[in-house]
Amino acid sequence: MKTTIIALVMVFGASAAVAMPSHDLNLDVTPANGGAWVKLTQNGQPVSGASINDQFMTAENGRVFVYVDSEPAKSIEIIATTPDGDFATTRAFIPRQ
Repeated sequence: MKTTIIALVMVFGASAAVAMPSHDLNLDVTPANGGAWVKLTQNGQPVSGASINDQFMTAENGRVFVYVDSEPAKSIEIIATTPDGDFATTRAFIPRQ
């Protein structure tokens, strides 16, 4: 019985590991005056058509400029969602304009 339980745990554990794919998303943020350049790649390739903070969309090269309407410098959260529904998040400090 003990051997059967261990075998079942190993089988289901292996299935869970296979069911959780690695999306290999990389979200690169380069702060600039008035916003930030955001680049999204997946497995080293640019992701086109990804939504950034539900307001901006990446171009064919995986980049987009995210504008920030704020006079003082501040930290913002960047949320990128691929057309397939995968996502990555990060925070970036945006300098004062």
